[in-house]
Amino acid sequence: MRKLTDISKLLTITFFLFLLLIVRTNAQESNETIIDDARGYFFEGLKEKYKENYAAAASNFERYLKHYPKDDAALYELSNAQFKIKNLINAEINVTKAITLNRSNVWYYKLKAEILNAESNISQLIVVYDQLIR
Repeated sequence: MRKLTDISKLLTITFFLFLLLIVRTNAQESNETIIDDARGYFFEGLKEKYKENYAAAASNFERYLKHYPKDDAALYELSNAQFKIKNLINAEINVTKAITLNRSNVWYYKLKAEILNAESNISQLIVVYDQLIR
């Protein structure tokens, strides 16, 4: 009888370990799906940008940035889309964040210069042109 009880306990423990493994695997796959979905927002944003649907592009880049807030390229793309739809304040904020994360990308400074020019912010525009020259 004792042998049967030991086997029963062993089977029960094995069963629970198996369940734990399944739950952990499913959670890991779920997390990978979320990451893949987040990256999909970036590519959807690019697709909408090339279709010149800048509002939809901006929305997708914003969704992507919720998962990857320090992606300077995504901040640049968001800023560019916002600039196209005349959301100049947010465009300037986001391109400034992109520049903070990557000071060596000339395209970020050029976009910031365009935004500042559209805002008629000549004093800041001079600063940006000075940074471009260096």
